[in-house]
Amino acid sequence: MSLHIARIISHFCRGAPGSHTETNMKKTEDLKREVTISPNPARDEVRIGGVKRMEIASIVVWTRSGHAITLREKQNGTIDVSHVKPGLYSLVVTCWDGSMIAKRISIRR
Repeated sequence: MSLHIARIISHFCRGAPGSHTETNMKKTEDLKREVTISPNPARDEVRIGGVKRMEIASIVVWTRSGHAITLREKQNGTIDVSHVKPGLYSLVVTCWDGSMIAKRISIRR
């Protein structure tokens, strides 16, 4: 995960012991273990498993240089990555409850 992504996640995940934010951090760690991105490496589309579609607030791919590319979920539940250049990215899923899950993804053509 890039330093830029780590800073963003730490900004949203700060909290005092026992706080709502600390609870979200624990939930985020649990979700991170359960969430899957397939196929990886990807070509034109990916599917996110382990999290319900209605829980997802946003899906963003971060480049190594810190640029964000917002992705949209299609009707069939897949995410179109055909417009993303080949390379390594951090895919960040933000849920409506504020939890964030970051996974590495490779795009190849």
